[in-house]
Amino acid sequence: MTPRLHSNRMALAYERAAKRDEALLIGYFIAADPDLSTAVEIAAESVAAGIDVLEIGVPSRNPFLEGNIIRRGHQRVLKQSADPHELTVRYCTQLRERVEVPVWLMGYSADIVDSGLYRELAEKQVIDGLVLPDAPQDVLAGVEQQVGSLGVDIVRLVSSGMDDDELSRVVDSATVLYGQLYAGTTGDYLSRSQNMDQLCKRVRSLSSALLVAGFGIRSAERVREVTASGYDGAVVGSAYVAKVERGEMDSLYRLIADMKIATRRSGQLVMK
Repeated sequence: MTPRLHSNRMALAYERAAKRDEALLIGYFIAADPDLSTAVEIAAESVAAGIDVLEIGVPSRNPFLEGNIIRRGHQRVLKQSADPHELTVRYCTQLRERVEVPVWLMGYSADIVDSGLYRELAEKQVIDGLVLPDAPQDVLAGVEQQVGSLGVDIVRLVSSGMDDDELSRVVDSATVLYGQLYAGTTGDYLSRSQNMDQLCKRVRSLSSALLVAGFGIRSAERVREVTASGYDGAVVGSAYVAKVERGEMDSLYRLIADMKIATRRSGQLVMK
């Protein structure tokens, strides 16, 4: 059964993957990294290679939850423009002209909520989800009231460190949930996810929302583990941004294709 979602694009992406017995592959890129036109092309080619959902990071002057790989990406974009808000609007608008897959906007409250960026892009109908890791639950609920009717889902974060009461509060009425597989900043290559199966089971016992997992997913094998654990999707970020940083586009698209194959639950070749 398709989870209850605000975004029609998200519902369609889920249904397509389910028909193929696949999980979703969600790819994180930074808006306009390394430059506007190249970034749009990279995202479009990544969709062609196998990305089901794009998660787009809003350039920030204080990306305090990010590791060094993604921080450097933010810095690259900020060197291009004194107005990351305007640049992000241009990027997302051009991206929507190139791709039909769902687009999630990820960033910090100061850059997305306080600036009104979330509302502007929701009204333009170019985004389908919001990931706001530093926003408290009451802020997320208020944002959802404004953009849910515009077809935008609020992606709420859950982790194995939450006690039962906190987890219940977060998942209550959620449409999309994002399981953080370890605590800490993104792209920490020394971290290893804990209790992947247990977190999935705990969340599933409380909610029928779409459930994805991320943090520390750097290989097709890790995508396969996430898929086998029962999640609806795997989120990959730092591994992709690192390829962009080094200009390794062919390697990026091969990695995406390998990871997409790893989302097949049956392990059988499925014709698209």
